[in-house]
Amino acid sequence: MINKLSGNSFLLYPHGGSGNHGCEAIVRSTTHLFPGNKFYLSSRAPQQDVLYGIDELCEIIPERNDNTLSWYNHLYAKVLYLSRLDRYSFEKYYYANLLGVANNCDMALSIGGDNYCYGVPGYIYIINELLDRIQLPRVLWGCSIEPSAIDSRMKKDLLGYKHIFAREYLTLNALKSKGIENVSFMPDPAFSLQPREVALPEYFIPYHTVGINISPMVLAHSSKPEMLERNYLELISYLIDKTEMNVALIPHVEWEDSDDKVPLEGLYKAFNNTDRLCIIPEMSCDSLKYVISQCRFLVTARTHASIAAYSSCVPTIVVGYSVKAEGIANDLFGSSLNYVLSSNSIRSPFELIELFIELVKNESKVKSILINKTKDYLDILRGAESQLQLILSR
Repeated sequence: MINKLSGNSFLLYPHGGSGNHGCEAIVRSTTHLFPGNKFYLSSRAPQQDVLYGIDELCEIIPERNDNTLSWYNHLYAKVLYLSRLDRYSFEKYYYANLLGVANNCDMALSIGGDNYCYGVPGYIYIINELLDRIQLPRVLWGCSIEPSAIDSRMKKDLLGYKHIFAREYLTLNALKSKGIENVSFMPDPAFSLQPREVALPEYFIPYHTVGINISPMVLAHSSKPEMLERNYLELISYLIDKTEMNVALIPHVEWEDSDDKVPLEGLYKAFNNTDRLCIIPEMSCDSLKYVISQCRFLVTARTHASIAAYSSCVPTIVVGYSVKAEGIANDLFGSSLNYVLSSNSIRSPFELIELFIELVKNESKVKSILINKTKDYLDILRGAESQLQLILSR
């Protein structure tokens, strides 16, 4: 019998800041899954985390020490590095905040998401090597990994985790095919996120509104960004002209260099002469989940907006550009066909309309699948506590 996981200290890393409400959702739901434990959050944007109340759940630690090295300390670090006495002499200074709390933790949870999906995550490799030096066990939690990115360097890093929890089977199978066996399936923790009720804006009719999300990232990864934007414009036109449903534009990431409000405001301006369109203001991930739960359908580019919808049994189309969208849809529906539009394979301006019409036809079936799958996923997530306790006890 595994004892309940409690009284332990966990380092959550890396975290870009809660302006990305997917990052916020992972942190918020993870702390709720493991009550009675102490959490330290290593963050690149602590002010964002305070803004959204994450400081009530975790002790927030700035990821990097941004103070400039004194000439003496710089010289000392350089001597250590050049003499090969300590090849991490500079990194230990830059990540002193993180290492300071890591020394007091029982485990490090790398709150994976898609950190291994875009290029070489060199800074994660460095942090992991520093954590290994102090012998802190680390677990990769709720990740998607682009199979083509798993080279020898990444494999070495991944083998250093005590365990990897993949949030979809495309990632799990890719890891096993590379000889990485310390892996099992675990749904994204945000499937368990509890919505927080908020007032809905004018023109938002509950269960009669289609939520729309587009992101700068999906446009940047699209082979035809203009065609992709045209798809969104045509879909909104179709909804206003051919249906009785209203439209809510929903930002899910509000980082300065990747702000959903920018492309969404462009869509809003194109239809600002209608009283059937609204744009959702800035709010926390659990409040956004409530808004999404009140939609009849969702069309989204952001993964955690889709997870908020799936776990609220809202039929959803994802405009995807990586393994995570396809993998999560495959696991839920048995296929990503009709549920994911690849941003790299757009051929006409009407593909979103075609997928949306198909989704409406299958609305009852899709909702039934999501009801059953969400129940299964919540059962699996409730078992995560005993799994982490087992890993800690080894």
